[in-house]
Amino acid sequence: MKRLFAAALAALFLLPGMAGAEAQHGGSTFGIGGVLMGACPSVGKWIDAETLTGDPRYAELNVSRGDAFRVFSMNGLEGEGVSSALVMEDPEPPMFDVTDASGKKIGEAMTWLSIRCSWDPQPRRAAALSTKNAVYQKAVEKYLAARGETARPQIAQIFKVDLEGDGVDEVVISAMRLKNAQWSAGGVPQHSGMIFRAEPGDYSFVLLRKIVAGRVREIPVCGFFAGKNKDGLPPTMHKVIGFADLDGDGVLEMLTDSSYYEGYWFGVHAVQEGKVREVLGNGFGV
Repeated sequence: MKRLFAAALAALFLLPGMAGAEAQHGGSTFGIGGVLMGACPSVGKWIDAETLTGDPRYAELNVSRGDAFRVFSMNGLEGEGVSSALVMEDPEPPMFDVTDASGKKIGEAMTWLSIRCSWDPQPRRAAALSTKNAVYQKAVEKYLAARGETARPQIAQIFKVDLEGDGVDEVVISAMRLKNAQWSAGGVPQHSGMIFRAEPGDYSFVLLRKIVAGRVREIPVCGFFAGKNKDGLPPTMHKVIGFADLDGDGVLEMLTDSSYYEGYWFGVHAVQEGKVREVLGNGFGV
């Protein structure tokens, strides 16, 4: 009954031409690490969490207790279950959990993707490559030099993945030189301690290496560069946490985690006409 009422209410506010496209697509709703990121009512249409929870046009896509969700890590499907009710507590972002049939929470890792959609959000998997790869070490060195950075290249992650499904692989690199970085047993960079000020020369960024118009290009996804850090900026660690087709167009978006001592930010990045754009983001922090 609640869903029928929500659908009827949403129909009253539908924009011209919106109903047909969205009915055919089916829509998607998703979160990362329990944080509601937003929804896609149709291909290429990105609705952030604030709009999703506040605009009656998207009531049918909002999260309700008992909705069916799948949970994915970089390794693939981790489980299927149902959502909790959405927790709305300002100033925190909207939050929800996904639990299996026994009531156990799926996705203890804070970077797993929870998604409700009718398609396979991981039609292609990313392969992790050695961070010692000489070609990509040189690419990062060149990128740093072009920015006037003198610090040596230090690669944290390299993934090879066919983002667009055209049979041509892209390479996604995260590199960092951070005083507060440490490495888990699985080789994943993470924070260590409360570091309030970055060291001069510190950096952390995610870079997409892609063929555009027949040429290899390095395209920035997100990043932090301390420079001389005269302003005393805190360091931000950027890393790759996943790849998924969130809007149903067959193209994988890049998912990132950007964390610092007072919070973190999850980003969804789409490749559009040879450029990268953050289409959605949400997280904690001041």
